[in-house]
Amino acid sequence: MVHGIQARTDGAKIPPCRFGIVATKSLHTDAALAATAGAFAGAAVCGVQNGVGNEEAIARYAPRVIVAGHVPAPGVVCLDAPGDTWIGPFEPKPAGMDEVRQLAGLLTRGGLPATALEDARGAQWTKLIFNSATSPVAALTGLTMGQLGEMDGARELIGGLAAEGARWPGRSGSRWTTTRWP
Repeated sequence: MVHGIQARTDGAKIPPCRFGIVATKSLHTDAALAATAGAFAGAAVCGVQNGVGNEEAIARYAPRVIVAGHVPAPGVVCLDAPGDTWIGPFEPKPAGMDEVRQLAGLLTRGGLPATALEDARGAQWTKLIFNSATSPVAALTGLTMGQLGEMDGARELIGGLAAEGARWPGRSGSRWTTTRWP
């Protein structure tokens, strides 16, 4: 078994692994997985992307999926927001909870705090609503998330947007986690 970081410029040359982490922009998910499918043939693969539908794309290439960084270089993942990364099994191709817990432990030991959840859907919706409330404000103002967090008016606006997202009736089936601005 190969140990350590195995970054490559040619995805077909990545050796098989037990765990995979997908951290591309959503629009590149299919192409990235098609190029690296051989590495993930027997792996539990975790997507740490923003957006909706990434897990379904991962499930087309990986036998078991875990749902949930900033990637400045191949093989390097940085924590870009406070708090843990939440991961859990994804239906219809769930990784086992033992794999989810093992990956959470590996991520945490590597400096990216992760929490294993048996049902991560609430965490997914929380992240989606938080990003939907903060990203447009950051894009329109040209301010970073940190700068917005320091401004009372921006925090109030973002809080209102997030509250509206939480009231959306299409969020069925999830346990909700409330998120407060850091």
